[in-house]
Amino acid sequence: MPGKPPMMNKREIHTLYYQEVKESQRAVFELQAHYGKWLITTLSLIHAGGLFGLFALLDRVVDDPNAIGVVAAPAWALIAGLLLSLLTGFVTWLNWTYLFEHYSQNAPLQMLWDEDYTFPKLETARGILITYWLSMIFGFSSAACIPVAAFLLFAIA
Repeated sequence: MPGKPPMMNKREIHTLYYQEVKESQRAVFELQAHYGKWLITTLSLIHAGGLFGLFALLDRVVDDPNAIGVVAAPAWALIAGLLLSLLTGFVTWLNWTYLFEHYSQNAPLQMLWDEDYTFPKLETARGILITYWLSMIFGFSSAACIPVAAFLLFAIA
């Protein structure tokens, strides 16, 4: 409304914004870190458990020369899934690194004392987007290796 003084000056708005961005950063990283660790660990354990089961099966039929052919394709599918789950973890870590840099660029300390501060063009958006989608692709590909290995095992056996 005309004639009314603003409720907050620019410095107070910047301070409030800075605090909110930093709190959001902390909350997002904490949630994503816990969920990401759980998800990647689960995928890795499923693949490793499948490999263990295949090798245990192979040990029981070691005298059969055709046994290696039965477990080779499913084993490669599980190995690929295990490697993809590790790659998912690495790309997710890169994504978090980009996000950390994004938040650092988005809330620099200068905004707290400079009333004329203008927000910079963020340089991290592309890296965040690429690593986000790569981690999704690698994660879903890793998960897809589980039914592929099962199909290969039962189709050959």
